[in-house]
Amino acid sequence: MEPVVYLMVLCEEARLRQGTSRKIDILGVIGAANVPAHAFPIQFTFCVYLCLTDGHGTGRGRIRVVEEDLEQIVYEGDEHPFDFGADPLALVSSTIRVPTCLLPSPGRYRVEFVYNGTMIAFSPLRIRGIG
Repeated sequence: MEPVVYLMVLCEEARLRQGTSRKIDILGVIGAANVPAHAFPIQFTFCVYLCLTDGHGTGRGRIRVVEEDLEQIVYEGDEHPFDFGADPLALVSSTIRVPTCLLPSPGRYRVEFVYNGTMIAFSPLRIRGIG
């Protein structure tokens, strides 16, 4: 059984707040980006902050980026382990960095969270070519 994605945020960085044990600061939330039209294809770097719940045991998750018009995968990251222990009510958070996602052109992209081989959540990413 897949966990429930309580929160999924595309951002520049997510980090543990200094002096706390549970507060996360999410910096530079991303939903869209303007890029000079002549710069494509571009290397796009970002993070995905995830907060999951209702999980059971352990599993593996990854980030995938899909160009929506062609349904073409342009990035598929490494798998990351998730451990929910014995408490399905626990909130398990993780920050996954996408270091080098090659975006071939302006358009609509979908950033997906894939857990044990099944896409369970996504967030839209709009890339505009300007100039």
